[in-house]
Amino acid sequence: MRLNEDSYRKKVRAGWLGKCIGGNLGAIPECLKKRSYFLKPEDFMPEKMLANDDLDLQLVWLQVLLDKGLSFTSDDLMEEFIKCYPANPNEYGYGKRNYRRGIKPPVSGTFANEFFMNSMGCPIRAEIWAMICPGRPEKGIELAYRDGCLDHGEESIYAEQYITALESLSFMSQDRPMLIKKAMEYIPETSRIYHVISDVSGAFEKGAELEKVMDYLETEYGDVDCSISFYNIGVIVLALLYGNGEFEKTITLAVNCGYDTDCTAATLGAVLGIMYGEEIFGEKWLGYCGEEIITGCVNLHYDILTIDKLSRVTCNFGIETDLQECGKEQADSFRMDYVGLPEIGPAKTAEIRVKLPQFLAGEENKLVWDLPDGLKMDKSGVEKKEKGTEYYYTVRMDETVGCLSDHYILKASLKDPGGKTIRIQNIGLAGVQPFRILGPFWDMFDWKKVSEEERINQKMYFPFPEHKIFRYLSLAEAHNNFAFLNREYISEDFDSDTFSDYFDAGKRYYAGEDSLRIDEMFGYKGPCCVYALQKLCLKTDEEVQFHIGSTTPFKLWVNGKEVYAMEDCKGYSPYNDLVNSRLKKGENQIVLKLLRFSEGQKLTFVIREAPFEHTGQIKTDQCWLL
Repeated sequence: MRLNEDSYRKKVRAGWLGKCIGGNLGAIPECLKKRSYFLKPEDFMPEKMLANDDLDLQLVWLQVLLDKGLSFTSDDLMEEFIKCYPANPNEYGYGKRNYRRGIKPPVSGTFANEFFMNSMGCPIRAEIWAMICPGRPEKGIELAYRDGCLDHGEESIYAEQYITALESLSFMSQDRPMLIKKAMEYIPETSRIYHVISDVSGAFEKGAELEKVMDYLETEYGDVDCSISFYNIGVIVLALLYGNGEFEKTITLAVNCGYDTDCTAATLGAVLGIMYGEEIFGEKWLGYCGEEIITGCVNLHYDILTIDKLSRVTCNFGIETDLQECGKEQADSFRMDYVGLPEIGPAKTAEIRVKLPQFLAGEENKLVWDLPDGLKMDKSGVEKKEKGTEYYYTVRMDETVGCLSDHYILKASLKDPGGKTIRIQNIGLAGVQPFRILGPFWDMFDWKKVSEEERINQKMYFPFPEHKIFRYLSLAEAHNNFAFLNREYISEDFDSDTFSDYFDAGKRYYAGEDSLRIDEMFGYKGPCCVYALQKLCLKTDEEVQFHIGSTTPFKLWVNGKEVYAMEDCKGYSPYNDLVNSRLKKGENQIVLKLLRFSEGQKLTFVIREAPFEHTGQIKTDQCWLL
């Protein structure tokens, strides 16, 4: 199929319409991780059009394209992301937090973002790259990478690149099974995203029943995260194949599969719109959508908030840049990255790699570092490469420092022999949260099963002249230990003096990527209790929200007061427990009581600013006393 300008403009308009209609239809059932049995979109549709991040962020990306052209960088995208999109849920919040700490893409997408780095936040942003690269997926996927790495890891990036390729190719054909297969050529065969697409399309080719394929998706690719990319990409492929190219059937199929239904329905609407044009939606759904775009964006300076205007601006950019190459990394670029994780603490050094092209790496040029207070640096190695030279630096904390910041920004200036600055680059390091640990504590006996009083009454002890030693009830007690949330292993009256005594006596521990794991604290194996104490300092009095994800029971004290207790074991999520609290200017005394019952214990601990949850950003201006 040849694509002329008129056809191109119609397909782009239909793609944006489909994105809006599909995303809105899937909004209400979003996050339901179960099978539904809706018969038609009217069974689950919202009454009116709503704002949706699936479209919103692409309005921001279009603004970057109009301002920067195809030479835009990931940094350009992230800076507009922070300025123009105030919501901070899930991976958006963690990616933005990293960037504010000086941790730039691609590391911003993965550091301290383990739970959400394979989610759907970037695959839903693929349309803009496909629409400005119709029939040229190899160009579109390069642009998609610059986007995906802001707040995701490689599998979600592959998912975004796959959708980009699929939609780019859909400008040229309506053969859905062929396009699904063809787009797979643009992602690695070893990726899990590739595997789920292969599994679903292979089952369809073999004539598998729809319900059987839905069962398989749930069994093999289901997850605690409703927005996990593997399952949701599988849903998109399933609905495209089994929906027979019919809009209502395709959307209803996707919604019935559950999980991130606004994302899957929005992507399917866009794909079908690009393939078939807006006629596929019919008057009913075109009227439902209307022309106006409802958005949660702020600070947009282009007039693009109707379907017609958005489509026209998108097409104009695509036509103007059709023969341009994507802005490649410049040969004279001066780059920095990390060897290992971008975090630092008294017990942890960080290694930074500086890459200079040949003409900048001469002996006459000098790299000058401006380090924050409390950090020291040693040059640890030099490697000559074909295209330039790589310099390695080890960063450590001064042993005399008494306070650890949430993050540090290091500035490197490349100067010529006359002292003139040629290039400047900044790079950030996250401070590793410091704690003092008391424990481990445990019980030899299962007091919940048989209390101490009952054991005494039943004379369940060995008689000795001076004292009693309890017998084990069973082999289960003989070969296990026990820990209880409501048993005080130390005095839990955490007044200021008691806290200070405990803090001074505690073992130092540093929670990498905000994660406290008892396995890392001690060599002791088995069920136990640990108290983790922290001196957290703020610049002002502030209402905050602690975001705590824990697989086992825990308690939290703030400034001597018990503010929260979670008594259940759960599957891990960073949002398992949200605790509102008022912190004061200066030092705040934090105590976490952790339990471990078996392998896999984990607790993550971050603080979000008001207005909390989805909108408030994760704090980056605190520090901790050591």
